[in-house]
Amino acid sequence: MSNSDLVVVIVDDNVAESRLMSEVLKENMPDMQVHTFKNCQDALDAFQDYSIYDVPHVVVLDHRMPQMNGTELLNILSAHANFSDIPMIVWTGYLDRQVEKQCIDEGALMVRSKPRNFQEYCNFAKEITYIAQHAQAQIME
Repeated sequence: MSNSDLVVVIVDDNVAESRLMSEVLKENMPDMQVHTFKNCQDALDAFQDYSIYDVPHVVVLDHRMPQMNGTELLNILSAHANFSDIPMIVWTGYLDRQVEKQCIDEGALMVRSKPRNFQEYCNFAKEITYIAQHAQAQIME
């Protein structure tokens, strides 16, 4: 399995958080491509440009964002034939059972609270990398 082909998309209006997660992911896996978007519309526009050959292996979505929230984007992507199999993770600073249930019902693989410290970022990056590797292996089968 070639890790150099791993692609992760992060959609979060908090640029500092998405930048930190991107840096931690790349530190663990220097060849990983991480694309960050500060809102759902920019991410949706980018997804419309992806061919079925270059879709990301994992998408990380913030739940609470202006205009369109992560759950709405999750719903759109999950309904699209080219993107419905992509593992999608929702991370939020405001996790409660209702949000978690809604996200899972819309197709999220998991829902997580945003990391509060560097060690939690590192642990979350390992989870994302594992999921991306697994998704890549399934595509190659």
